[in-house]
Amino acid sequence: MVCVANTTGRAVRMPRPGGPGGRLLLAGHTGEDPAPEGPDGTVAIAPHSCSWWAI
Repeated sequence: MVCVANTTGRAVRMPRPGGPGGRLLLAGHTGEDPAPEGPDGTVAIAPHSCSWWAI
């Protein structure tokens, strides 16, 4: 498992943790799930949030 934290104050897009097999386990304290994966293989991470991924 890996935790991804976004402390930037704005939404960011990043590669899916763990590559194509990475799976979201738990969205962070904001209650917002990352947006669906984009065509470029990235996911959106909400501002001031964290999420746990199985890799």
